[in-house]
Amino acid sequence: MARLFAWQDAARQASARQKEPQNTWHQMRRCQPTHPSVGRAMSDLTPIAVSVADAARMIGIGQTKMWELINAGIIDTRRCGRRVLVLADSLRAYVEALPEINCPQASSMGRRSSSRSLRA
Repeated sequence: MARLFAWQDAARQASARQKEPQNTWHQMRRCQPTHPSVGRAMSDLTPIAVSVADAARMIGIGQTKMWELINAGIIDTRRCGRRVLVLADSLRAYVEALPEINCPQASSMGRRSSSRSLRA
């Protein structure tokens, strides 16, 4: 094999180092980050308010529909500066108050009835 220039050798070593699994900063820490005032893991904390975009994403609707619900007074919000925050309890109450769908109707949605498939 031909002798490598110094820069080629350094490039090969660098690419070999990149192939090794890299540990992220969080993986190298032995414990999860904790909230200073609570003293428990931040992943255990549930949000009490979220942005309008996040609230819409959480329940699977668009932001336009979320703003309609907010303007109608169905969803409770608070303002922090210019930011509008949706209360998680209000969002949960709205979803729980939605009507349930009957299983027989839900299972037949999108299927053709047997009488249609028998037609010639």
